[in-house]
Amino acid sequence: MLACLAFCSMQALAAPKSFTKIKPAIAAAKEGNQLLLFVMLKNLSEESEAVEKILDEDLDLSEKEFVIVRCKNSQSAHRAIFSGKFKLDPEKAPMAAVSNAEGGLIASASGIKASTYRTMIQLARAKGGLETDITKIRKTIAKMFEDDKVVEGEVGDKIADMGKEPDFLIRKRTWTFKDGKTLKAGLVSANGPTGVFVGSDGEEVVRNFNDLSPEDIAFLQKTLKSEK
Repeated sequence: MLACLAFCSMQALAAPKSFTKIKPAIAAAKEGNQLLLFVMLKNLSEESEAVEKILDEDLDLSEKEFVIVRCKNSQSAHRAIFSGKFKLDPEKAPMAAVSNAEGGLIASASGIKASTYRTMIQLARAKGGLETDITKIRKTIAKMFEDDKVVEGEVGDKIADMGKEPDFLIRKRTWTFKDGKTLKAGLVSANGPTGVFVGSDGEEVVRNFNDLSPEDIAFLQKTLKSEK
């Protein structure tokens, strides 16, 4: 037997409301300006339990953002949401999809990897404007491209555009420091003796130029001078 959950509105320090029908959940999402997360799980399945656990954890971290519904695979209306709107086969649970209150698909996921659903939630938050940290958005993009079970919907901002790389003063390369450590990153800004580097994962790192190897200091000075 399959069970379907759609998570609804979260108030600060309060558990999400729970519905057994779709319409009340949609009404709650509209009232709270929140997203709907629909999840199709298999009862008595270790994989589904792992997915449900990670969703619960992530929703607890996303206060006021997602809303709520409990469904059954035996109900045609619930099956139609997955097979029709979200283009997912409800027989192949576990699976999930995030939509807005109007029913537009923002993101979906399927399979047995719990991390897939965490990426889906992060993707939905970014596309819905709930995540604005560009570093976190770039990490989500990287995870999405690594996991073909996560699909971007048509509603919301295009995450690839949101995660565009910054304008680099020096494109990504491998920097070597006096202590022998290396950093593969691009330089995005320079302020006196320090610079901000961005790596392939989108993480920003502030380093002192004086810590670079003599060869890289010479390269840095020559390149920045030619850019002026």
